[in-house]
Amino acid sequence: MNRNEEIFWEGFKKELVEPVNFLIKNNFDMAAAKLILTGIDSLAGFYKGERENNYSVSKRFIEFVQEYMSNFDKINFIGTGLKNAKNDKKFDKPSEILYYIFRNGLLHEGELGIGARIYRNNNRKILWSGEGIDIFEINILGFFEYYKKAISDYEKALFSSDTLKKNFSRRYEMLSSLLFKLSMAKSFSKIEINRTNNKKNMNFLWIDEKENAIDSLERCLEFLQRTKENTFFWKWVAISLHNALYGFMIWALEHGNPDHVLKSTKKRPKLIDFNKALSHIQDGNYIRGYNVKPVKLTKTQKKNILFLKDVLRNNFEHFIPKGWHINLNKQIKNIIEDATYVIQELVSRSPSVGWFEEKQMKRIKYFLKSIIKELKHNLL
Repeated sequence: MNRNEEIFWEGFKKELVEPVNFLIKNNFDMAAAKLILTGIDSLAGFYKGERENNYSVSKRFIEFVQEYMSNFDKINFIGTGLKNAKNDKKFDKPSEILYYIFRNGLLHEGELGIGARIYRNNNRKILWSGEGIDIFEINILGFFEYYKKAISDYEKALFSSDTLKKNFSRRYEMLSSLLFKLSMAKSFSKIEINRTNNKKNMNFLWIDEKENAIDSLERCLEFLQRTKENTFFWKWVAISLHNALYGFMIWALEHGNPDHVLKSTKKRPKLIDFNKALSHIQDGNYIRGYNVKPVKLTKTQKKNILFLKDVLRNNFEHFIPKGWHINLNKQIKNIIEDATYVIQELVSRSPSVGWFEEKQMKRIKYFLKSIIKELKHNLL
């Protein structure tokens, strides 16, 4: 597993457990069961890797339960009248009941299948009980403890098995880089959508929040390298750097959910503004995740970043008729250094870093390093 995958896994573990713990503490047992079953679904996907042809969701779910939650299949349920609705046959193992009756009932129908029930017993060692031949009950507290143990057991196996690591990487790669492209490909009739093809397929432009930020950073470097040709390129340095910084702040705050960076209005949701995003990345209530801390900025750094936005970018973007003389002194160098510092911190700290492909991370690091190097040669 590479560093991005390790960071993703640490955050993912918390997402699997913490919401369930909250629901159980507040007695939302059915909702907690739904999240546990969804979590098993997700874990099973990483356990088996990217879904292959003819490999069903039910098969990987049941195999994960049999491997890491094997106590289910040790339950003596002889005489239980629960049947598979597809073929009207009794289930062979309780792990099948967990999938078809509990999982499918809650996730597809919003309620448990006939003969199944979620109940609460404070003895967390009790996983299940039954009241009759047609009843299969699961103790939510025992289920939660067993679920956490399954996550722990899978993690131990994951870090010691090359096969599981390979499967994990395949699933991670699909979720982080292919899902959106696959959905877009359906609309664009078999056209492969990626950044390289933006150069080959001139009839289409593909862009997302990650590529938007990275492209702006690349343009900043490009314009900076050309400032010795013509000082007008400093205008584009300021505009592209502002766009890059704003883009990376939005990306870090989004954390996979666009609602995190949108504000409600009467007409339609709008993106939070630059100042709000800058404030949020310094606030632990917004920049969150496993082992993630808010970005710390000095008063001078804040002043320089706001100068980039309020004075340079805003004046260039909304230019009022006037004559404007800009002194290209050390302040410009400090502004660029402070803005790239924030981007570097966000890329290093954010839990969303796992959603960058390895090639994208290499590009980001190269652009940041090159911008600082170019500054040393450009503003001596």
